Amino acid sequence: MTASEFHEKMLCLLRREPFQPFEIELADGRQFRVENPLCVSAGGGSAALGDEATGDIILFDYRVTRSLEIPGPRPSDPQASASSITLPRTPVSRWSAPW
Repeated sequence: MTASEFHEKMLCLLRREPFQPFEIELADGRQFRVENPLCVSAGGGSAALGDEATGDIILFDYRVTRSLEIPGPRPSDPQASASSITLPRTPVSRWSAPW
């Protein structure tokens, strides 16, 4: 993924109306579920997000991003549609804004 592709995908996911939670997987295996678009700041080829569990701010860029994905349908909702960007689903850490 290039810096401009990363930037475009992040902005599409963050600005989607209505917003849909999405997942980020980094090359080191860390995974995050974004429940609130206000918890992520993205620009150019990089982004920052807050980890509610640890209170850490995670900085990452297109070079270490393995996938950006809106989760697919759950088994209980077979008619739901998914907008997958890359890679299959795996368990993720859940976090959202503390406010």
